[in-house]
Amino acid sequence: MKFNVHDWTGGFRAIKKEVFLKVSPDMAKHNGYIFQIAFLHKVVNDGFKIGEVPLHFYDRKLGMSKIAPLGYIIDVLSFVIITRIKSWYLVRLENF
Repeated sequence: MKFNVHDWTGGFRAIKKEVFLKVSPDMAKHNGYIFQIAFLHKVVNDGFKIGEVPLHFYDRKLGMSKIAPLGYIIDVLSFVIITRIKSWYLVRLENF
């Protein structure tokens, strides 16, 4: 994964229609909040420009998050590990 993106899960992004139409069909296989990381990863890999507008949130004082922390952590780690293995494998095939 490329780390020139500072925030993979938050922030505000405006997406051009052609970018959305190219990337969105690949997102159907991702459930929950992992689609944010998967979408951004695909956009970066396809060579589109990313502009980030940071959002600053205050700590929650009331209520609870909708995100189950353990499930989210497992989803993110699974996505990153699988993505790295796939990219490593593709590079090995290209150099074969």
